[in-house]
Amino acid sequence: MTAGTPNRPQPGERLVKLATLLFDEPTRSTFVIPALADYQQELAEAGASTINRSLAHVRGYAAFVRLVVAAPFIVPSAPTYERTISTRGNVVSLATSNSVSTV
Repeated sequence: MTAGTPNRPQPGERLVKLATLLFDEPTRSTFVIPALADYQQELAEAGASTINRSLAHVRGYAAFVRLVVAAPFIVPSAPTYERTISTRGNVVSLATSNSVSTV
């Protein structure tokens, strides 16, 4: 994780605040927070290279947008469920006790 300066928030901090408005706690902790942690890790690995950092920013924000679009379809409506999440590229599958949804 990269340390932000006092005047600048850490990468993804604004997205966490936005996610708080858009998603409930189970959705945030299961989907959003891990995606933002990946974004921060990728940004840290980009180092000082402007091109690599720019690409990491684009990929991080694109992943967040995909989550915003996909979340209504992958979060089950049943109040009790068991979930198994597997990722393959951009595909996220959610296996519930009643059905399987794929985005």
